[in-house]
Formats: sequence, C-alpha cells, structure tokens
Amino acid sequence: MSLAEKGIIVRRTLETDLRSIYLAASETKKFCPGNLTAERLADLFASENSVLYSAVRKKNLLGFILGTARENDAVIEKFFVKEKFRHSGIGSLLLEKFLLSSKKTGSYNFFIALPAENREALNFLTKRGFVQSDNTINLRKKNL
Repeated sequence: MSLAEKGIIVRRTLETDLRSIYLAASETKKFCPGNLTAERLADLFASENSVLYSAVRKKNLLGFILGTARENDAVIEKFFVKEKFRHSGIGSLLLEKFLLSSKKTGSYNFFIALPAENREALNFLTKRGFVQSDNTINLRKKNL
C-alpha cells in the first residue's frame, strides 16, 4: 500500500507545521541532532535558501526534513520521522524531495551531521548513497 493510499502526504512545509516540527525536534535528539530553537526554525522557514518538507496525515505531522541549499552545497539540518512510522517509506520520500529540490538550485554536494551513536540514521543514509568522511559522522553525497 502506498503512502498516498494510507493518507500520508509529503509536501513543502507550511507555516502551520512549524509548531509541530519544533515540538518533535525538542522531544528527540536521536535522529534529529542538536537544538532547534524557535528562532532558527522561523529563520529557516523564511529563508530563500531553505528546503523544508513535511510528512503529514490529516493534520498530524509524521516527519520532516529541514535544510538549506546554497550554490553547490545542501545541508540537512534536521531530519526526523516518528518512530511508529519508520520503515514505511516516509524518510526515503522526505530525503528524495530534499535532494531533488536542492539539485534544482544547483547543489550537488549533500551533507548531514549525526550523533555517533545513531546507527539507525547512519544505516538509513548510507543505504541511500551517503558516505562517511574522515573519522566523524559527517555524511556527504556527491551527485555525478
């Protein structure tokens, strides 16, 4: 059954999603490293360089991806899918939308920083073409 058949929509983030994104990011640091302040979220939403997508069903936020795309580089700042909805294709679709949108702005390098203990996120991203650089978990993907 497809996401659409389950009533799940992945779309550009709307202003009405911001409160739910902020709350979800505050509740978990595992797949969504670092702090996301309300001010930073508002700045991302307002920026012309931002790339933000949300996965929703009815009015409920199931996941999101937030980042920026400038010149050659796109950076994923926050990426999260509620645990109950992982392994359903939501994360893959969010990532795909982010990558496609970033490519349209000219980006061909993609970066994300992860906490070292987050093996789930590391496995998810390496299966999708990201590679670890140096001894840190700063993943990057170059589109040829």
